[in-house]
Amino acid sequence: MREFARPFVLVIALIVVPLVVWRIPMAQHLVQSSQSWCRGPWAGWWFLVFAVPYCAAGLPRQALCLMAGAGFGVLEGFVLCSVAYEAGALVSYSGGRLFGVGRSLTLMKPMVAFMRRAPFKAVLSVRLLPIGSSLLVSTLSGGLRIPVFAFAGATALGGVPQNLIFILVGSGLPVGHQTEMILSAVLFALSTALGVVMVRRYRAYGAQPMVLSEGRK
Repeated sequence: MREFARPFVLVIALIVVPLVVWRIPMAQHLVQSSQSWCRGPWAGWWFLVFAVPYCAAGLPRQALCLMAGAGFGVLEGFVLCSVAYEAGALVSYSGGRLFGVGRSLTLMKPMVAFMRRAPFKAVLSVRLLPIGSSLLVSTLSGGLRIPVFAFAGATALGGVPQNLIFILVGSGLPVGHQTEMILSAVLFALSTALGVVMVRRYRAYGAQPMVLSEGRK
C-alpha cells in the first residue's frame, strides 16, 4: 500500500492547491497574462520553441500543461503539450543512444531487464506514474537501444493522462471551475494506479540472474 501513499497525497493536492493558489492576485495576473500572450500570432510555434527543450531537459511538464491549459484551452493546449513532450523525449532518447547512457548500469538491473524484455510496457508503466525522472527514462532507453517506435509509442500513450489532467486543471483556473479539477484528480488516481500495477511486474526480474551486455549496434 505504500506505493499508493504518495500518489494519494498528490491527488488531494491536485484539487486543493489550484483552488488556493487561484485566490492569490499574482496567480490570477499570471494566468490572465498567459491568455493574452497565447492569443498572439504564432503563439503555438513560439510555445513549442520553448517547450521542446524544456521537456528534453526533464523539467516538470505539469507546470507547462497548467499554463498551456489556461492560455490555449483544452484542445489546443493538449495537442501542443503532447507534441512538445514527445519531441523532447525523442531528443533525450537520441542523446542517450549517442552517448551510450546506461549500457553498463548495475544499480538498476531489474528495470534494465524489464526494459529489454518488454520495452513498450516498461516505458509505458513509468510514464504513467506521477513521480520519477522523465530524462532518466528517455536517456536510459536510448542507451539501451530500445526500439525507437516502441519508445515513441509508449511515451505518447503514457503521456496522455498527465498531459490531459493538468491541461484540464489549467483550463479551469481562469473561471474557477471545480469540475475540471475533480475530474483531473479522478483521472490522476486511475492512471497512477495503473502505473503502480505495471511497475510491480518488473520487480520479478530482480530475482533473476542477468548479465547486462552491450546493446546491439
